[in-house]
Amino acid sequence: MPIAAFFESDPIEKDIIFTPADKRPSQFFGKAEMQNLGKNLSASEIQPFFVTLLPEMGSGDQMIVHTGLEFVYSLEGCVQYIVDGEKFTLCPGDSLVFKATLPHQWKNITKQTAKILLILYSCDEGNETGKRHFSG
Repeated sequence: MPIAAFFESDPIEKDIIFTPADKRPSQFFGKAEMQNLGKNLSASEIQPFFVTLLPEMGSGDQMIVHTGLEFVYSLEGCVQYIVDGEKFTLCPGDSLVFKATLPHQWKNITKQTAKILLILYSCDEGNETGKRHFSG
């Protein structure tokens, strides 16, 4: 089940989605708030999220592996990603894209709130790509 399913109350799929900034559907996972920017999008292979991470919030000790690609764009604060053993620190304006089959994890490494744009592209429709990022 894609993480977007947690936000869906209206199962009608659409080919065009416009989400005003003040009407983003939100879901909290521990110390993270995820706003689904593609709610009810008919192309479920792509899952765009605006993510707010409280200080020192991370994905947990377990590495994450899933199908597809992952794109991260840092908007505010700094988030550290470890991908296949290599560390990347993303601060405002930095981006990272990688094959999601590589083991990875992330953490807000500051004492400030961090905000990122997270886009998950899944080659396996219906998997739990996004959910794996917030189970830790």
